[in-house]
Amino acid sequence: MLRPAGPRAALAAAARADLTPTFVPSGKAITLDGGALNRELVLNNNVVGSVNANLHHYGLAAAALARADLNWLNRLITRRVPLERVGEAFEPQAADVKVGITLGGE
Repeated sequence: MLRPAGPRAALAAAARADLTPTFVPSGKAITLDGGALNRELVLNNNVVGSVNANLHHYGLAAAALARADLNWLNRLITRRVPLERVGEAFEPQAADVKVGITLGGE
């Protein structure tokens, strides 16, 4: 059974990726400019995952990828890590473009 790595592993991965985790105590109200935060994260390429995408956008992306050159697509994933060693996927390497996590020992 796969277990979550836990907060220490998450903090270590964030530090290796040059991310700054922020913790807000529960019950405390804060004021936050969501637009400014989003611009800072997106424009400085500090986001993991998708930004502002909905089902329509995923459909467009899937169609574009289906038409893309396979040699080009294969070069986008520069490293593959099996699920059993998922932590290694978050250890940046100089040649990384995209790191894929493989399932089933692939």
